[in-house]
This record gives sequence, C-alpha cells and structure tokens, in this order.
Amino acid sequence: MISHTGDVAVLAHPWALKNPVPIVRRLKEAGLHGMEVYKSDGRLAAYSELADAYGLLKIGGSDYHGTGGHNESELGSVNLPVIVLHDFLKVARPIWCNAIREILECYAEEPSDSNLATITRFGRTCSFKGGSPLSCGQDLIDHLSSQEMEKCRV
Repeated sequence: MISHTGDVAVLAHPWALKNPVPIVRRLKEAGLHGMEVYKSDGRLAAYSELADAYGLLKIGGSDYHGTGGHNESELGSVNLPVIVLHDFLKVARPIWCNAIREILECYAEEPSDSNLATITRFGRTCSFKGGSPLSCGQDLIDHLSSQEMEKCRV
C-alpha cells in the first residue's frame, strides 16, 4: 500500500524493538523496502546483518525531530556512504514512476478538479506557461506525459 502512494517503506529505529527478527520478517513480507541501520552519528548499527538477511536497503537519518532539545542531532547531519543513496534511488525510482503514471492515467480517464489537485498538490509554485492553477496543472500534465514519462519506462 505504501508503494502505491509513491513512498518507500522503511523501518526506523529497529533497536527499539524487543524482538526485531519476526517483526522485520513480517514487514518484509508486507512490502518493507529498508531499515535504519546508520545511526545519527553516522556509525553502522548492529542491524546491518538483519537488513542483509532480508534484502533490505540500509539507510539512516539524523533523527532530527524539530524539538530543539540539547541532545538532538542537526537536520541532515548523518554521514551516509554514497552507495546508500544509489541503492535507495534504484529502489525508489520505479516506485515513484509507477505512482506518477497511475496519477496521470487517473486524470486522463477522468480530468476532474480533484484528480488535477492530486497532480499539483506537491508543487504550489507554477513555473509553467500560463499561471492559473488549471493551466499550470494542464501544462504539468502535458510536460510529464510527454518527456518525463519516457524516462520512467523500464
């Protein structure tokens, strides 16, 4: 279900689980793509082998939650190997392309205001010709369906 909305399913903080192996196994069966194995200090956590065992992406984050606490890491402060980004994009790109394709096909079948809003909800700034929300959305559809969708074909 997460993939159908264009998202990549990732388990954060697996070290908070009392018995992570059966949980990770069930989540993998349900479509889990990755798990956090790099801690905010950039070190590889002990969960790397668990990620390998289930063929999951190894990712990490800064654990920034916006609370401004004394021990909170800075936003984007984790250092990840470049291969982590490469592996993430290899998994994410087809998910994103399929989600974009489904949204555009839905609009093509029923060009309603609500389907147009689904397309334009993530980008409120219009840089396409025209300027009104409708013409911006229409230009976006034309642009995506002609050039960008060619790049998404596998």
